[in-house]
Amino acid sequence: MSIRKKIGIYFFSVVLVSMGLFSEYTFWPGEKAETVAGISHDLACPCECPMVLEDCHMSCGLEWKDMVGKKLKAGLTKEEINQYFFKRYGQEAMLTPIQRLHGKWYQLTRKGFPLRESSLLTGMVLVWSGIVYLIIGAFIGRKKGTTSSILIILFTGMLAGTSWAKDEVQMVLIPAGEFIMGTSNEEIKDLVRRYGGKESWFADEQPSRKVNVKSFYIDRVEVTNKQYSGFNSSYTYPADRGNHPVVGVTWQDAFDYCKWAGKRLPTEEEWEKAARGTDGRTYPWGKDFDAGKANTTESGRGGKARVGNYELETSAVLFPGGTVETGTITAGASPYGVYDMAGNVWEWTDTWHDKDKGLKVLKGGSWVSPYISSRAAIRLPDDINIISNDYGFRCAKDAEVPESSSKF
Repeated sequence: MSIRKKIGIYFFSVVLVSMGLFSEYTFWPGEKAETVAGISHDLACPCECPMVLEDCHMSCGLEWKDMVGKKLKAGLTKEEINQYFFKRYGQEAMLTPIQRLHGKWYQLTRKGFPLRESSLLTGMVLVWSGIVYLIIGAFIGRKKGTTSSILIILFTGMLAGTSWAKDEVQMVLIPAGEFIMGTSNEEIKDLVRRYGGKESWFADEQPSRKVNVKSFYIDRVEVTNKQYSGFNSSYTYPADRGNHPVVGVTWQDAFDYCKWAGKRLPTEEEWEKAARGTDGRTYPWGKDFDAGKANTTESGRGGKARVGNYELETSAVLFPGGTVETGTITAGASPYGVYDMAGNVWEWTDTWHDKDKGLKVLKGGSWVSPYISSRAAIRLPDDINIISNDYGFRCAKDAEVPESSSKF
């Protein structure tokens, strides 16, 4: 093949790639602007994915139409959904390189062509064009006729759109009495100044106040995969994750397990007291975050994202990290000796955030959440029917001993 012909095929590849990307990410029907598929990038999409909701998958195995659609149907506003994603994933998206490129392409085509992004756009087109050129030149270019031309266009479109027995766990007695719950206005202002977001997104943590809680017991560690499988024999998980916290369970699943185990889910007030003690500390261990005392995005723990029973997660292509075995981060224990109350998995509580919208409160942050969301006072509202690879739980029960027998 002559140099001239090779150059011609390459530029033809450039045209195909450019047209494919432009048509896929630019010409969205205006009438869909308020539909589930049309608002994905009016929201704080954690992966900045440029695709419509039906095509964009998170590592939790749920499509965006499931994650967002349920919230829209429940009556949440865009602002409330933005707040949810900020608390759960933080400011920065954790992406593969191609997802970042596609995200930037979306920003370019939907928001103009700023000069500072031109090199990224050029690089993206050149890389994809080179791949298409090799395919055309090495495999399809030798074939003649209409069929091969159609195959070229279809394959190019595919390339342009591709994105890569009963529970016997030890319980801890939490004594009756007052503790400091919530977050002060000054603390929220400082959080927003240092990390971002909006003050209104943390308003549900206010005010900082004293709350009296009766004595109760709470699991020292989160319920594990092995323990949960004793309750639900159909539940599966990676063989080496038996002592990792169970995930992918709805609020009802957690409620039913605790009832089966002769326990119950903790209330938000109980959970927060067990996590922070009585002195108003921000994290179970104190005021300041320490990456060595929790499993959050800043910690670098967990290895590959092999959590739950989703095959997609075992590849760790979307998110780094993963859960760690319960009770292994002993330095992060609460004042009462309760483990993993910052990070690892969000934990269901028995407290409503908004009963009319079907939202219960989750506490503690997870392996995929930023440190700002591993504070004891954080409140994440979510649908009681949602499942996620970073949602788990622990159980509690009423104290059966006299208050005077408390060792704390």
